[in-house]
Amino acid sequence: MIVVDSSVIVNALVSTARTAEVRKARSLDKMWHAPALWRSEIRSALLKHHRAKTFSLITAVELTLLAEKLVTNSATDLPSDLILSLASESGCSAYDCEFVAVALQLNVPLLTYDRKLLKAFPKIAIHPGDWLP
Repeated sequence: MIVVDSSVIVNALVSTARTAEVRKARSLDKMWHAPALWRSEIRSALLKHHRAKTFSLITAVELTLLAEKLVTNSATDLPSDLILSLASESGCSAYDCEFVAVALQLNVPLLTYDRKLLKAFPKIAIHPGDWLP
């Protein structure tokens, strides 16, 4: 079981230089967790791709449905005091700290490409390439 942030989920859906790495991580652990806000972040990212004419709106919708199959569980009951403390101490956004909070609650790693999270939370936030064997 791992927590994945939106950067990892998007790279699982959209073909990028990181897609093979993310798919390998998926093959090693299919229990992906994230806070409930991941859906909004994915929708926003896919909409940006659509607006950039990378793919159609229908494809964006299909990729959203695929993403919903990738994430095993969405945490909804996250303590605000924990998230705000993490954000205050790290300088990261409250949104990003929701992913950290889920990883802390589950006591599992958070896979992310977010440089700020990787720097602020080196004990829990891990670059997918560094997590792979």
